[in-house]
Amino acid sequence: MKASGSKLIILTLITALFVAGAHYYISLKDRAYSPPKDEAAASTPGGDDIGVKPDDVYNSYPLPSVDTVFGHVQRLGSSGADSVKAVYFIGEFMYLIFSSAGSGYDSRRSGSVNIAKLGADGTIISVTPLTAGDLNPRAEYSSSKPVWNGIAICLSDGSNKINKLLYVDFNLNITKEASEAFAENTEMYFLFDKLYLYSSSHESGILSVKIFDSALLPTVSKSVSLPSPCEIYGIYGGVSSYVVLNAEDKFYVYCLSGTAFEKTAEENGVIASVTPAKDGYITVKKNSAVLCLYDAKFKKTEEKAFDDPITGIEKTQFGYIVTSQKNDSSKVYFLCPHLDVLLSETRGESLRPVNINGSVYLLSFGGEYLNIYILSDFVINAHLTVAAAVTDGIKSLSDKNTLYFVFTSEKVSSLASYGSTDVFVAAVKV
Repeated sequence: MKASGSKLIILTLITALFVAGAHYYISLKDRAYSPPKDEAAASTPGGDDIGVKPDDVYNSYPLPSVDTVFGHVQRLGSSGADSVKAVYFIGEFMYLIFSSAGSGYDSRRSGSVNIAKLGADGTIISVTPLTAGDLNPRAEYSSSKPVWNGIAICLSDGSNKINKLLYVDFNLNITKEASEAFAENTEMYFLFDKLYLYSSSHESGILSVKIFDSALLPTVSKSVSLPSPCEIYGIYGGVSSYVVLNAEDKFYVYCLSGTAFEKTAEENGVIASVTPAKDGYITVKKNSAVLCLYDAKFKKTEEKAFDDPITGIEKTQFGYIVTSQKNDSSKVYFLCPHLDVLLSETRGESLRPVNINGSVYLLSFGGEYLNIYILSDFVINAHLTVAAAVTDGIKSLSDKNTLYFVFTSEKVSSLASYGSTDVFVAAVKV
């Protein structure tokens, strides 16, 4: 009887351990939890549960990445469609801003903008939701910039009536806020410890700038009327800042020198890219086969025509690399600093150059794979492959011997999205 009792006790213990182990495995597999209702409300800024579903499942952090044959992959998302807005590598951490059309997993509400902090190994350390207004918890991303000891982020509430400038420290705490009357299209510029926030309206045709100090208080505000409604493409220069704006079929350049705006350029066509060059800039217009060279004050000095529309240009150690496209084929040009062609090569796929921390690579995407070609002088070497369907909007960074590609997709390798699309971080060892 004692032996039978001992066997029964041992069998009971084995069964309990098996059940506990199964529950632990499932929790690791799902890597998510459903918070109590009061916890979900507490995690929503302002205690507002708009866009939050009672049955939402949320990820817990830290959340490790998944190892792959090319390195590792991580995903951030919700039950709906998610897209990457901006990404920065600061110190040993990646800071990623993304929008979510759904709720759950890494998004506390639908129609939100979130900022995530990741380690170099892809581990999600934390995610903070951002809001644009006190009356409307939903937010639309406008622009961002690393400044001081954090990141400045400009959001709209969607109505373009309430706009908010947030300052988020590197631990993802929102420490400062400024509610200002910005237009819907903004870009930031950081100079001499001051944050310049430029904005333009699609309706009013006004370009304005507000200059903020480290306390996020506006110190200067200036504006100028534009010939037509425009969208800011980018800001370039130094003490004298040059703002490139695209209208429907033209582009303009305005210079802010001191506290006054001056129009320095007006041309037909819409700007597709601006590349810093020696003593100036190289621009490419949308669907154009012509490179335009400008001096430091955005005065045109030279043009160079190619056979087919240009899809990309990047500065290299020997000059420039340019890609053009005809149907499904690309032509890769290696140019000297004076824009003379040194060598060219035709490839049977769509290629675009990308500069990642001073090193130039060629990317091929649009199908089921992302191919990364490594360049050595004028030679296109063997490529690395990531199993991911990327259509556009890819952002590239590097840290030590790892390349990071951040993009929106349905699936990367064996890791599928939570909803229709997620934001994926693919780390590739080189």
